[in-house]
Amino acid sequence: MPQEKTSPLRERVVELEALEKKHRAELSRLTKELDKMHSDRMFSEAIIRSSPVFIVAIGADGDTIMMNDSLLATLGYRADEVAGKNYLDCFVPPSERDAVKNVFEQLVVRNEPSVNENHVLAKDGEHRLVEWHGRPVFSPSGKFNYFIGIGIDITERRRAELQHESDIEALRESEARYRFLTERLTDTVWTLDMNMRPTYVSPNSTKVTGYTPEERIRQHLSEMVTPETYARITDTLERELAREQNEDTDPDRFVLIEMEYYHKNGGTIWLENAVRAIRDRDGKIAGLHGISRDITDRKEAQRQLRESERKYRALVEQFADMLYLHDWDGVLFEVNRAAVSHTGYSREELLGMNVFDFFSGGVDRAVILHMIEQWNPDEPPLTIEGRHLRKDGTIFPIEMTAGKIFFGDRNYILSLVHDITKRKSMEEELLNARKLESVGTLAAGIAHDFNNLLAIIQGHVQLAKEALPGTKRYLDNLGSAIRATEKAAELTGRLITFSAGGSPVREPKNMGVLVENVLRDIVSETSIQTDVHVPEDLLQANIDESQFRQVIRNMAENALEAMPDGGILTVNLEKITASALNSIPATDGPYIRISLQDTGRGIPDEDLPFIFDPYFSRKQRGTEKGMGLGLAVCHSIVAKHGGCITVESSPGVGSVFHVYVPSLKADTRSSEDTEQTGTNSRVKRILVMDDEPEILLLLKELLNNMGYRTSTAGDGEEAVELYSAAMSSGATAFDLVMLDLSVKKGMGGLATMERLRALDTGVKAIVFSGYTNDPVIEDFRRHGFAGSLTKPFKKEDIEALLATIT
Repeated sequence: MPQEKTSPLRERVVELEALEKKHRAELSRLTKELDKMHSDRMFSEAIIRSSPVFIVAIGADGDTIMMNDSLLATLGYRADEVAGKNYLDCFVPPSERDAVKNVFEQLVVRNEPSVNENHVLAKDGEHRLVEWHGRPVFSPSGKFNYFIGIGIDITERRRAELQHESDIEALRESEARYRFLTERLTDTVWTLDMNMRPTYVSPNSTKVTGYTPEERIRQHLSEMVTPETYARITDTLERELAREQNEDTDPDRFVLIEMEYYHKNGGTIWLENAVRAIRDRDGKIAGLHGISRDITDRKEAQRQLRESERKYRALVEQFADMLYLHDWDGVLFEVNRAAVSHTGYSREELLGMNVFDFFSGGVDRAVILHMIEQWNPDEPPLTIEGRHLRKDGTIFPIEMTAGKIFFGDRNYILSLVHDITKRKSMEEELLNARKLESVGTLAAGIAHDFNNLLAIIQGHVQLAKEALPGTKRYLDNLGSAIRATEKAAELTGRLITFSAGGSPVREPKNMGVLVENVLRDIVSETSIQTDVHVPEDLLQANIDESQFRQVIRNMAENALEAMPDGGILTVNLEKITASALNSIPATDGPYIRISLQDTGRGIPDEDLPFIFDPYFSRKQRGTEKGMGLGLAVCHSIVAKHGGCITVESSPGVGSVFHVYVPSLKADTRSSEDTEQTGTNSRVKRILVMDDEPEILLLLKELLNNMGYRTSTAGDGEEAVELYSAAMSSGATAFDLVMLDLSVKKGMGGLATMERLRALDTGVKAIVFSGYTNDPVIEDFRRHGFAGSLTKPFKKEDIEALLATIT
C-alpha cells in the first residue's frame, strides 16, 4: 500500500517535541543535581563545622575566610572574630611567620599538597602545635583563589613525646650508671647459716672465683677455702661467739678476716671479708652476712714488697760503709752489718742510741742538719770528714754523706759513713813519697858529682898504693883512705835511691831465704835473739835483690839499735791480701808481709809521723853514726816495688814494722842471662869517653897499667870521630869502648852508642855512671852494652868486668 507522505510542518513539530522532551529531561537532571549539590554542600558544611580536626580557609590576600568550630573552640574565637583577619599576623607566632609564609608560597608555586608543623596563637596567648595538611585552590581559569588547611592539634602528643624522650634518656642514664657500677663491682655479697653453708651468693661470685652462685650454694665453706684458712675461720668464730657473753660487745660489729679461696681454674685467690652477724628476733646469731673483696693483687704486692725488702736488706748488709737511719734528734732506727763491725756494738745496742754521740772532729748535729738543708737531690750529695768513736774508745777517721729520706709521714736522715783509715794512710804514704821525690831530685845530682870525685880519689889512691914501696905504715894509711871512699860511695848509693832513675831491676826471689841470709849476717855477732817464721807455701816476690837486702838490713839494724841491752827480734813472713776490708795502705791484691818486731824502747808518738822523712833522726850523730836516711831509703825502695811500710810502736814496749811487697801469683824461678857477647879474642885497645878530664887520666893510667892501649875522648862527638878514624885505619881499630852515661855538655853515652852501632854493628862497649841505679846501668844489655860500672869503681871491678868480655 502506498506510504502516506509526511508534511514538513509535521516533521518540524515532531522535531520540536523531541527537543522539548530532551530539554525537560535535562532540566529534570539538572534540578536533581542542584538538589543533590545543595544537599551535599549542606552536608559538607556540616562535616567541616563539626569535624574534630582543624579546618581553615585563607584567601589569596592572606585574610582568613573561615575556621571550623573545632579550631575556633581551641583558639577561643567566634567565627565573626576571625573572618577577614590576616592569618599570619593574627594567628601565627612572630618567630614562625617567615617559615609559614614560605610554605604558602611554595604551595602556590608547586600546586601540590604539603605537610608542616607550626604553632597557632590562641586568644589567650597560648601556643598550640598543629600538624597542617594544606593545598591551594585555583579557579577553572587557573587563578589562585585560596588555601585550604586541615590540621591536627599535636600539642599534647608532642609534650608526651618529649616527656617520653626525657624518660627514655633518664632511663638510659640510669641503666648506664647501673651498668657502670655492676661492671666494676668486684665485691661479692653472701650469707651463711651457722652450719657454714651458703644461703645466698651474689652473681659477682662467678667473675671472682669462677663458681656460679648455684654452684656455691651446694658447697660447704670448708670446700671453698684452704685448710689453713678454714682453721683460722673456726678459731675466729669461736672467739667471737665467746665475746657474745660480754654485755659491752657491739652486736652490730664487723670482723675483717682474710681468706684464701679455691678458684675454679685450680689456683687460689685471696679475699678480704667484712663479716657481720645475722640475728633473729631474740638477738641471737642465726647466720653470717659478709662482703668479700678480691685482694689477690694486694697480697701479691705485699709479697713482692717483702721480697724487695729482703733484697734491700741483703744489699744494705753488703755495704762496706756504715749505714745509719736516724731521726732529726739522732735516735737510731736502723743500722747495717758494717756499722756493727766498725763500732763494736751489737745491732740491739745500736738501735735507740744517739748517732751524734759517735761523731767528733767537725761532725755534729748542727753540721749534719746544715748538710740536709743544703742538700739538692739533683746534685751529688755533700760529704764531710770527721772522726768516729768505737765502743772500746778508739777513734778512726770517717767521711760521711747524709740526706733526707721519707717513711710514711715522717722525715728521717740516712747517713752513710765511710771508714777512710786506709785512704788517710795512703795519703800519708803519698805525702812521704813526694817528700822523698823532692829529696831524690836533689840527691841524684849531688851523688853523681860526688861519685865522680870519689872515683878520682879512690883511683889515684889505688895507683899510689901500687906505686909506693911496701912500707906497712903507708899502705895502712892508703887502705884507710880507700875504705873511707867506699863508705862515702855507700852513702851516695843511698842518695841515688831517691832519684827518679832509681827504678829497681826485678826478678823472682824467695823472700824467706833472702831475709834469713841478711839477718844471719847482721845478728850473728850480737846478743840479740832472733825468732824467724817463714811459711812453707810462701810465694816468691818480683824484686831487686840488692835493694831489698838493703831494706831488711836497715830495718834490722834499727831494731838492734833500739835494744842496746839485748832483746828479741821476731820476724814473721806471711801471705796477705789487701782489700777494702782491711786498712793496708796499698792497692788491692796479694802481698807478702814481712813483720820485724823488737822489744826495744819504742818510738815516741810525736816522732811517728816523721820517721820516714829524710835526715830525721834522734840518734847522736857521730856516736851512733845516724844520718837519718835508713828508713827513708827503705820507704823509697819498697814504694818503687809497689808496696808500703807501716809501723806500730809503744814507748817502753817496742816497735813492729810491717813491710808489704806484692807477691807473684805462681812460683816463678829466675833465669840466668847466658847471652854471650863479642868474640873470643882478648880486648887490647880501648877508647874511653868522659867529660871529666881527671876521670879520663885516671882510667887511662889504670888501663895502661893493666896492659891495654888506651885513647880518650871528652864527649860523644869526639869518641865517634876517633872510632871512625880507627876503623878506617884497619890495624888500629878499637876492641872496646867505655862510655860515660851522663855528659853535661855534649853527647852522652847512650846516644854515642847508637852512633857507634850505626858505624859498626859489632862494637863492644861498657857504660859507666855516677847514677848507680840508672835503668841503663841496671839493664845495660837491653841498650846494646856488654857491661856496666858505677862510680866510684875500683881497679878490681874493672879487671873483673874486662875479663868477662871475650
